[in-house]
Amino acid sequence: MTRKTAVALFLLFAGLVFVASPVRADVTITYKTSIKSAPILPPEVQTQLANTVEQPHTMYFKGSRSASISRGITSIADLSTKTTIMIDPAKKKYATGGTEDVQQAMVNIVPKVSGDTLAALQNITSTFESKVTGRMQTIGGIEAEEHRLTLTMINGNQGGVNGLERPGEMMRMVMEVWTPVPGQSAHITALAEVERFNALHGTAMNPATMIHQVFPAYGDMGKTYESLAKALDGKGVILRMHLSMYVPLLADIAKAFETAGRPVPSFDPKGPMTEITMELSGLSTAPVQDSVFEIPAGFEQTTLEEIIKSQIPQMAGAK
Repeated sequence: MTRKTAVALFLLFAGLVFVASPVRADVTITYKTSIKSAPILPPEVQTQLANTVEQPHTMYFKGSRSASISRGITSIADLSTKTTIMIDPAKKKYATGGTEDVQQAMVNIVPKVSGDTLAALQNITSTFESKVTGRMQTIGGIEAEEHRLTLTMINGNQGGVNGLERPGEMMRMVMEVWTPVPGQSAHITALAEVERFNALHGTAMNPATMIHQVFPAYGDMGKTYESLAKALDGKGVILRMHLSMYVPLLADIAKAFETAGRPVPSFDPKGPMTEITMELSGLSTAPVQDSVFEIPAGFEQTTLEEIIKSQIPQMAGAK
């Protein structure tokens, strides 16, 4: 599995985690995102990651409808009818489908693995740990508590197949997630609305169910991602999420560069390869216009797969 594929899978996962649910009153949530990469990553990779990740993310809710605008794509969901509309304003195209259609489209664009890679993946095990750290902080005027989620992939393969030859820890993803302390919704209307519709969340677009369908070929890793999605599901509004991705293989890459006489920038081999921070920048109960949930006039219909690839271009041709 290449670094490009790993990043694409994470971006897809992140999109699944933040699938929106409907609320009874209008709510608008906005996030700002930043990324920091280890200097050993090629400049073009760092630029691509920044251009993909460092974009505002806005979510609108009105009645049974929700709209999420992220990476240039608008995703509209109506859980009362279990239908989804995805819009690409740049290309003036849209696609529609039911919940199962969206799930299948995501399955279709996940890179297919070769026989050798699939065999190597069977040697990869993963673990997941979730705990409340006890740290408290005020974010956007809301009292929040931290949950630390740790996902570790361990490679037991000794055969050296498709770049998966390094035994031991292959990747560790640490997510520090800040959510409202219970009881905050008593005096913050927007939080109360989010909590009110969360009961519908598991009966329609459940991220854990979608991940289970998207990652079956990845064996144990898919099950661990499912556990991660379940741990995040139902926590209400995420006020801040800091993700650190550790890849021990970077130390081996640095040694190989040095042996080949190539310059290696100074970096901490035990530090994260990538850090992504997403934080709440706005929470409002102002009225949301109906036009947010409508297909613009003159747009051409296409497939869900094509729209999703536009949002996550790494999925197109990733191996």
